[in-house]
Amino acid sequence: MIVTIPGNFKYGGWDLPVLDARRQPAYLLDRDLSMDEYEMRNAIYTNSLILQGLKALVTRHTSGDILLIGHSTSGELSMLAYEDPDLRARLKGRYLGWGSGGPARLELLRKVRGKEIVARAGASSQAGKTPLHVLERRDPPSYARGYSGFLNPLYEAGMTHLQIAERWLAAEARRRPNFKQQLQNLEHGADLGEKAWVENEIESLLKRTGNPWRIAVEDVEKDLYATNFTRMDGFQRMVWTTAKLDRNHWNAEEPMRSIEVFIANEYRAKNPDAQIRLINWDLPMTHYGHLELPQQLAAAHYSVVRWLVRP
Repeated sequence: MIVTIPGNFKYGGWDLPVLDARRQPAYLLDRDLSMDEYEMRNAIYTNSLILQGLKALVTRHTSGDILLIGHSTSGELSMLAYEDPDLRARLKGRYLGWGSGGPARLELLRKVRGKEIVARAGASSQAGKTPLHVLERRDPPSYARGYSGFLNPLYEAGMTHLQIAERWLAAEARRRPNFKQQLQNLEHGADLGEKAWVENEIESLLKRTGNPWRIAVEDVEKDLYATNFTRMDGFQRMVWTTAKLDRNHWNAEEPMRSIEVFIANEYRAKNPDAQIRLINWDLPMTHYGHLELPQQLAAAHYSVVRWLVRP
């Protein structure tokens, strides 16, 4: 079963330009919402909230053992699923991530272990920050950094990474939403010190709109950054796969310094009897290998799944 996160599918796609503020997630498929409601939903878009929907789909439509595979940011949902007793019992200690990293707190831990300077929590200035309810919009320069390469199906000889990204985003402008709620990045990264800013943004937005939806802000705030506190023990078999040219997850020049290597070793320490593997696909794939070599990557991941579920 292939699941997309809320708002990222719309019948007929999006016809407004990516940078148009009216281009918003399709949170409800049968009607548009007011801008106040779009902004409210953008601002409380926690991973814990998304997991509620994912669990409902899984429990209503499947039975028996399950395996949740998340790509990139969605790898957090697989980790969070182990915090749910119903899903945990059916996952059976298995995990597969494709360019997914690990629990958000591990990036902070890696900095401490590497004796790097960690910014004092809350020290960053709020001046100039983008309001929480405003979506992050995709653009060619951001996609040119590890998200589009020479295996892109739209690549032609002589094109730069930026030109590939421009062509790809133009071709997919209707089908793909090409935006992202800020909380996805905040809960997936090393921004735990921003929690107070996030709480203030949510409370200010609800006050401005009058909160006609009667959202209990305390329920939202207790779910914030839950991705940082998922348990790392209790696993039996784990696999991470990465791509050779995915700069966010693999250091091709110094492989042992890759974030995925650090993450796998942290899980080995917490699960000494588990079988834990890290696979780097030695092809010029990027973070978007699933569109560059979809059949080959699917076949490779299928072989990994067969190993994961083997008795």
